[in-house]
This record gives sequence, structure tokens and C-alpha cells, in this order.
Amino acid sequence: MVLFRLHYLALFGAMIIIGLSAGNPARAMHKTGGDLLPDIVTPQPRDLSIEVVNGGKRLRFTNEVANQHTGVLEVAPASEGVDCAEGGAPGQSRLAYQRIYRDADGDGVFTRGVDTEFWTREVGCMVLHPAHDHWHMEDFSAYELWDSSGAIVFGTKTTTCSMDSYRGFRLPGSPTSVYYSREDCNQTTPQGVSIGWVDRYASDLPDQYIDITEIADGDYCLVSTFDPNNQFLEVDTTNNSASLWLRLEGDTVTTFPNEPCPYDNPGPSPASLYDESLRWRDWSWNTTIDPLATTQVRAGSHSLMVAYDQPWAGLLLRHPGFDTSPYTHLQFALHADGNPFPALDIALHEAGETVAPKVPAAPYAVPDAGGWYFVTIPLEDLDAVNQTIVEVEVQEGMNTVPPPFYLDNFRFVADPGAPSPGDGDAPTPTPPASPSPTQATPGEGGVPTSTPAVLPTPTATAPDGEQDCPPSSPTPTEEQGTPDGPCPDAEDGAAGDGGEGPGPDGDVVTVEDWPGEILATLSSLPPYLLAVPGVIIFLAAIGFIRLWRRG
Repeated sequence: MVLFRLHYLALFGAMIIIGLSAGNPARAMHKTGGDLLPDIVTPQPRDLSIEVVNGGKRLRFTNEVANQHTGVLEVAPASEGVDCAEGGAPGQSRLAYQRIYRDADGDGVFTRGVDTEFWTREVGCMVLHPAHDHWHMEDFSAYELWDSSGAIVFGTKTTTCSMDSYRGFRLPGSPTSVYYSREDCNQTTPQGVSIGWVDRYASDLPDQYIDITEIADGDYCLVSTFDPNNQFLEVDTTNNSASLWLRLEGDTVTTFPNEPCPYDNPGPSPASLYDESLRWRDWSWNTTIDPLATTQVRAGSHSLMVAYDQPWAGLLLRHPGFDTSPYTHLQFALHADGNPFPALDIALHEAGETVAPKVPAAPYAVPDAGGWYFVTIPLEDLDAVNQTIVEVEVQEGMNTVPPPFYLDNFRFVADPGAPSPGDGDAPTPTPPASPSPTQATPGEGGVPTSTPAVLPTPTATAPDGEQDCPPSSPTPTEEQGTPDGPCPDAEDGAAGDGGEGPGPDGDVVTVEDWPGEILATLSSLPPYLLAVPGVIIFLAAIGFIRLWRRG
């Protein structure tokens, strides 16, 4: 009888160990105090149609972004109004900050009311949208149309009031009712997308189209990209774009939703520092700029005029933390207005870095049409491959005050087929060593120095692609448009937390939990491996009993 009971005791111990392995490794392996990040994905555009207005043609479509991870996407306007939109009316724009919550209980999932601590990072600008009469996040998404060669024939960035439109994924931590609603689209309340929810812009909304009046009939790729400027911090940025193959014929559009675009992918969309307006913040020293210059323009209607007021002056453009990993080159067009190509040194500064390698721009300059030069510098030469940078510096490099010049299409690009240094006809001066400027910090806060933890991607989704809709389906709001998807638009729920706005930027605090890490490691092992200790205990118990009986 004793032997029988010990057999079962050993077997029970093995079962306990096996049971540990059946837990949720994503939750067990998460460190208390870590960042709870979102993962925003873009589904294929849908509901395409052509609208004819005053002889012009508009391609309308529904666009969505979805949060498929265990942290919320939350954007809060600055508590004090700071005009940040170039050319915008005073009082109708203010800085925007992403709130990144910390995991208070270490379960790997954001829980409202439990995970209350957060840190913030600047992510751009919020503006008052005149057609919708509420506040939008600038450059939230971008729409492009590629031709059969993969070249971009149309591109535009769009503003968005982010909200919970409908619940699309059954994920841990996903609320069953709307949290971020249309009422949150004001100048004081945070906007966002909850875990498992979809932010939907219907095709019949104002401005939800691209102008194709001048685009010839043919086959094209429509590409929608979330966060084209890489402003937001999230788990994965490789799933931010989706494309749809379509055919334009007169006033009709035919789509091929189940077939990939048959064109070469030109890579991630360029991330602009300047494109008709400044996309990054101006922290220049001893320099006068005009972002709405019209004297020399390469594309669009404006360029960036730069006038150095003293020797060693510099144009300095600031970002909260830009990930260069999708890109290979820094590129810009320059017009010297009839003067020699200026001696410019380019440097990309990482967070916390005081010194970065300076690269003369002239060897990379190639003459272009209309007196412009095209400058394309490999990030490898700037020591900025797969880095997070916060500043792009363009410094005068010859201890002189050159005449004003103009910049356009200032951006990061992927694989542009750039010429090697020295292939152009621009002068290649060798500047003397230049002093590093002392940059006054404006006081918006620093950039976190710690690296956010990458959370495991949750696998809990609705079975067989099923959509989980909100329990009620009231009349759709103006912002969400007419229901035409798998779920009707959700009703407006509770407003946001209505806090006092973002706090100061700060470091992420991670509490090490080494016993928990050991348990987490064990729980992540396959069940058949964890069964081995139980079998050993079982056999050892039998041997011990036999020796005891013989004794």
C-alpha cells in the first residue's frame, strides 16, 4: 500500500511540473515594470470606388489600422498649447506625446486601473481638422499609388483622430466596449486604439480619397502605411503597410484582393524630415530658416531656405527617437541659387551621444535639373545603420558664412541606387576641424535611454478569423462613417482618462525578478522535457522503497 501511494505521489509531482509548462509563457516571462507596447497593423484597403467631382476623379477607399498586441496606442496632446504646425493658425495645433504604460503586475498585459504609470515621448503634432471640427494626429498614415515599375505616382500623408471603431481581435486585455471614442478628439483628452480594437476610416468620410484626375488608366498598387515617419514606439514596424492591386479604367476600378501586387516593392516609404513643411522640430543654432520658401522649388510648392548667420552655424532637426533600420540612405536636394555648392558637414546623433562622425556632403552631390544637386549619403558612411537617432545636423564646414541655399525632399530612403561619392561634379572641399556646437535643450524633455523590451506576440485571436463585434450597433458617427465592414461601428464609450497631459520624458525602470525568470524559463520549455524530472522522481521513489524493504 505504501508503495502504491508513493507511486502516485511521484506521478502527481510530475503532473505539477508538466502543468507549469501549460501556462502562458508570454505572461510568465514578462518583467515587472517593463513597457507595454502596441503593435499596429494595416489591413488591405477596401470598399474602393471612383467619385467624379467637377470633372475630377477621386479614388475612395476604407482604411483601417488595428492594435494586435498587449499594450495600448495612446496619444496625448501637450497640456499647454504650443503651435507646431507649419503655416497653421495660432492655437490650432499643439505637440503630441505617446504614452507608454509600464507593467505594474508583470502579467504582460495592459490593465486599466492597474498599470497606471507611464512615460512619454514626443511624436509630432496634433491639429484642428476643419472638415471634422476636431483634433487629429498629423502624419498618422500615408497613402501611395505605385505604377507598374514600382515608382510612386501619388503620395500623401493623412491626419487621423484615432479611436476604437470596433473590436477585431480577442486578445488578453482587450476591452469589450469602446474606450477611446470620438468625444476624445479634442485638445485636452488622449486619443488611441485599445488592445484588439480597430480604428476605421470609412470611404465616405471627408478627405478619405486620393486624387487620380491626372493618372492614366492602367494597373496600380494602392499602398497604405501606418506611421510613415516612424514616430510611434511599437513592437513591430514591419507590418505597418498593406497593398492592394487595382485596375483603373475610365470611371471604374477593379480590385484583385486575393493576389499580391505584381510589381517590385520599392521598400518602405521615404521618411521625410522636410516635405512641403518641416516634419522634424527645428533646433538650429545661429541659423535662419524659412520652411515655406518659393524662390527655388524642386517638387511641390515650397522648399526649406537655410541661411547661416555665423561661421560653424548649423541646421539641426530633432526627433524623439527615429529608427533607421528600414532605411539605407539619407537624401536631399539642394539648390545653391547660382553660388558654389556650400561646404556642409552632415552628422546623425544617437540618443545620449555627444559626438557623431561628420561627413562632407559635397562628394555625394550629383547635378540635377534646374540647378539642383541631388545628395544621397549611405547611412553606413554616417555610422547610423540600425540605430535610433534623435538629431540630423547640417553644419557649415569651412569657417565662413555662405550665401543662403534651399533644401527639398529631405528624407530617409531605402535602396535608392545612389551614386558613389565623387561621381558628381560638385566641389569636394576639405574643411578644417570644426568645433562641436553647444546645443541648448529646449525643455520638452529628454529621450529614454533604456531599450524597451520586445514582448512576445500573443496568439489568442478569434477562431477562424472571426470578428468580435461590440454588443450594440448604434447609429454610426460622422468620424466612423457608414458601416460596411464585418462589424458595425461601435458606440461611443467612456472618454479617456482625462489626465493632466503627458509627464516629463524619463527612463524606463525595470525591476529584475530572477526567481520569476527561472520559473518563466521552466514554463517555456516543451511539456515532454518537463515530464523528465517527474519520471526520475518516480523511478527514484521505487528504488528507495525497494532498498528500504530489503533493509
